[in-house]
Amino acid sequence: MLDVEADLCYKVRRSGTNEFVSGIVPAWAREEPHGLVYFVKGWDNPDAMVWENLEYAIEAVSHVQEIEGFHAVVEQLSYE
Repeated sequence: MLDVEADLCYKVRRSGTNEFVSGIVPAWAREEPHGLVYFVKGWDNPDAMVWENLEYAIEAVSHVQEIEGFHAVVEQLSYE
């Protein structure tokens, strides 16, 4: 039996753009509110972070929204 869930991965994208999260620093004290999020452009950018677990990707979206103040979405991808 094929495990479909095992073949999926997730990226976090800034809504309305082709920018994906490449790093989250939740304790970056130089910003207000505290935290810093790095983005890279492009759906196939190898520097974009990839989550193998949907729950962790959703948690990352929460961090992005809290730190940056804008909406982000989880994009479901398949390993190829």
